[in-house]
Amino acid sequence: MCESFNAVLKEVRDKPILTMMEWIRRYVMKRHYEKREGVQVFNGKVMPYVDKFLKWAKNEADCCDVGASSNFSFEVMYMSKEYVVDLPTQTYTCGHWQLAGLPCQHAIATINNQRANYENFVHEAYTKEKYMAAYEHPIPPMPGISQWERVDMVEPLPPPYRKLPGRPSLKKRRKEAGEKGSTNQQQKQGLQRRCGKCGEIGHNVKTCKNPARAPMKQTRPTSEWTNLVRTAANK
Repeated sequence: MCESFNAVLKEVRDKPILTMMEWIRRYVMKRHYEKREGVQVFNGKVMPYVDKFLKWAKNEADCCDVGASSNFSFEVMYMSKEYVVDLPTQTYTCGHWQLAGLPCQHAIATINNQRANYENFVHEAYTKEKYMAAYEHPIPPMPGISQWERVDMVEPLPPPYRKLPGRPSLKKRRKEAGEKGSTNQQQKQGLQRRCGKCGEIGHNVKTCKNPARAPMKQTRPTSEWTNLVRTAANK
């Protein structure tokens, strides 16, 4: 779960804390809506990825040899290995059923032997009902930061700088508009960039659509001008 969450935050990991929290809230709001709408078209009892696993286990169950000890206890032989399955307690010596809550090929072989529905032996956490319960509460929308209520509290500050051992990282946090040292802040202070292609102000070479300006010719000073400069220097 931590690895998946970090992969999602890769886009805004270097943003300020308030910007990152707003991005997370909006991401979770849209994700909950998509999950609720996506599951509406599914009519099965268990989720599709669970149904896919059960179909694979059902095909593998054809290779199992089931020996009944009673109406509820069975001995299953699969690939020269023997397993004991107990249907009422949903346990068997393989351990997969107790660990994942899903009957694998050994358990499904005994379920088919009893002509029961294998979906009834799946843990309730994998059902459509529980999936809908996880996303039933929508995340309420919020207005933009410009419409937030003003309060007399201390503004959040970044943590104190602490020099870490080793070579410093070359990756720096991208600064927000209006923050000290940001590109937008420099433009507001009158530090405008000049295009190196056409010479105009307000854009750079990558976004320039104007034709390139002609190169300036460099002329050498004439001999008369050189003599005048030398005479003035001697005086």
